[in-house]
Amino acid sequence: MKLHIQLAALALSMGACQGWWDIGHKTAAAIAQQLMKNEHSKKQMANILSYLDAIYTDESQPEMWTAGDRDAQGTVRPELLSSTMAQAASNPDVAKYYYNMNIFGEWHYINQKYDPEGLDTEDTGCNTATQVNAKTQFEDIAADVMSDYNGRQTARWYTHFGTIMLIHIISDVHQPYHAVGRCMMWEGELDQDLGGNRWTFTMPDGSSTNMHTFWDAGQFFWDYPAQAKLEATDPTYEKFAAELIAKYPVDTLAAEGYDTNFTRDGDMTQMSEMMTQWLLESKTIAEQSYEQAPVLGGPINPEYINVSHIISEKRVTIAGHRMAAFFDGLLANTEYPKYEAKTTGTEEQEFTNLNIHVKLSQECNDMATQYNQGATDVLGAGNNTVDFVSGLNEPHLTLYLTDFQNSHIKDVAAVINNFVWAEDCEIVLDHGTNTGTGYAFWDPNEVQPACLRKMADAIMEVTKAYIVTPTEEGLPTWIADLPEPERTEKTNAYWDFGSPNVGSQFQPHVTYAAVAYGGDTSKFDEVAEVAGTAAGSAVCTYIVSEIALGQTGLSGTVLTGLDIASTTNVGGAPAEAEASTAGESGDDSSSGTSAGVIGGCVIGGLVVGALIGGVAVKMMSKGKKSDGPTEESTTNLS
Repeated sequence: MKLHIQLAALALSMGACQGWWDIGHKTAAAIAQQLMKNEHSKKQMANILSYLDAIYTDESQPEMWTAGDRDAQGTVRPELLSSTMAQAASNPDVAKYYYNMNIFGEWHYINQKYDPEGLDTEDTGCNTATQVNAKTQFEDIAADVMSDYNGRQTARWYTHFGTIMLIHIISDVHQPYHAVGRCMMWEGELDQDLGGNRWTFTMPDGSSTNMHTFWDAGQFFWDYPAQAKLEATDPTYEKFAAELIAKYPVDTLAAEGYDTNFTRDGDMTQMSEMMTQWLLESKTIAEQSYEQAPVLGGPINPEYINVSHIISEKRVTIAGHRMAAFFDGLLANTEYPKYEAKTTGTEEQEFTNLNIHVKLSQECNDMATQYNQGATDVLGAGNNTVDFVSGLNEPHLTLYLTDFQNSHIKDVAAVINNFVWAEDCEIVLDHGTNTGTGYAFWDPNEVQPACLRKMADAIMEVTKAYIVTPTEEGLPTWIADLPEPERTEKTNAYWDFGSPNVGSQFQPHVTYAAVAYGGDTSKFDEVAEVAGTAAGSAVCTYIVSEIALGQTGLSGTVLTGLDIASTTNVGGAPAEAEASTAGESGDDSSSGTSAGVIGGCVIGGLVVGALIGGVAVKMMSKGKKSDGPTEESTTNLS
């Protein structure tokens, strides 16, 4: 497709003025929803989208979604909705800008090098290379979504998150400036323009903008005022989607060389080839666009605006066709049930799987990430469900991982926010790894620190009243693979405490690799050796300084940046001294309390206190962690 087409040849109806920002994503998704053909896949999509309201709406779990930086600036934070693909399509951008989830920014693009002036004489890449990008995450997430559903809250959360990311990424990579990074001199150094973000120019009205924003906004025909106008009459985007489907028929697109039917047959081995083709198309269009673009800092040609808008419409339409075919194939053999509240006996209990965990030091985080990268190199992209490299998951040591009642998440958050551990607890993570069936661990050294077990027992004691009643469905599938007597011991721990890794079964470890249950574990013999080499076979020693209540991802991982509560009141005076001081002060909360026993603590009460094995705990009915605003970087993140 050439941008230097005669304007007369483009005398087409421009249609209503809508935009590539939210409207671009929502329109592509609405097109896909109309064009999906596989009835089972369509039902699966509806079931997956139903998980949002059950998992992390503001109403059910407000601590999970504290206001982001835009709220601090006085902007009203949009509500997360996902009853349709169109509603869900822009959620990754909403989460990024309003819910402090900028860590996923690199998932939206890949800045492929473009050097028309030959500036990169030493072939440095102009700073465009990244380990994580739209292509790597698209392939990884798609493989995960196809994994067997295990009936757990973890699977529902991750599948919903992954599906809306796939919807978003597919439309993003069809925006030309999400696929290119032009070499340029920046502040005296060879660099890139960050997908056109640094390529500035002036519009006909004299306002300044940049190439990336210009294309994201559909050349400003599709800006936010136009979005409000469109949604007033077409809130589902069905009408506008139908207009574009009619305006750019699939036969015409095929004649122009656009394959819109990839993976509809369910052959997902084509995913990498498919994404490579889409990105090449977008990069080629961006390169042609640069040829006709205004010079850096100069004025734009009005003809360029009109021609570019036609291309934007077509790219959104093509993205919608391809999205439909992709999800027809991806979901053809999955079995995700529609969300229904879990029941125990006759009482309905909505629940969320949460992970109370110890944060690692930065040094240990870095080492764990190297282990993770080494394991992924062995297992192959998409086969390791643990992802520290992209920032999706956070290395940690679990203290208590279980299903908590949604109605009591505020109480659990309050416990963690007000938890005090007086004793210094030193952890030594040894370079040796313990590779289990489908899991690889980085463990504390052979002598497990007693303080960590005491900490886990204390946490469990003050939060177990809020867990859901264990069920057969919730019993972790991996327990069945264990030898006796460990299998029975783990099973009993689950029925007693809702978790197989607490009490006498407490086994602290950092999980850096895991294959989905039933997946290929044939390469796991290589994982420990390769991952250990990647991390330099080093030992990491640190003193615990933070405990947090986190949201759970696949394979017991913790999702980065989504902690509900945390405490840094960890470490200091010896536990015995703390206990003595509390008793002498006349604090009623510790009166008559011995180690390991809750005294003066009414679980679920408004304000109560406890002393458990040297742990001073305050409990309140409400507790909220407020994250401060973060500076938005001027990189290609949208």
